[in-house]
Amino acid sequence: MMDLPAYVFVYGTLKPGYRNYPVALKAGPHDVVGRATLKGFTMFGLSPEFYPGITEGDGVIEGVVLKYHDMDTALPILDELEELHLDPPGYRRDVLTVHLEDGSLLDCIVYIYIRQSRLQQAGIYSIPTGVWQED
Repeated sequence: MMDLPAYVFVYGTLKPGYRNYPVALKAGPHDVVGRATLKGFTMFGLSPEFYPGITEGDGVIEGVVLKYHDMDTALPILDELEELHLDPPGYRRDVLTVHLEDGSLLDCIVYIYIRQSRLQQAGIYSIPTGVWQED
């Protein structure tokens, strides 16, 4: 498998305590490194799907960094949730630099929303705060 970092920046339903965190757990043992931000992106929500996506923009996304002990095991499970296997895929996997709370920088895997046809349909709403919430 490609030489990817062991770190994943999660900003939506994969965050600890959110509805898809069990998928993050299924992906294997990991450590919660802590909160982080990703600059240069804009967040939006999809309805009725009720999950977020991010695209290149001028905002700041807030999320959490997870460090997986075995990325070869974790990646296929995370990729499936993010629909990399579909045609067209839902997301693409990038390696981007995030800012940790202590000011340090860390390269992480980040899933970027790419299903352009869905972005033109009803049910897309802006989340200008860059913070995904589940109520």
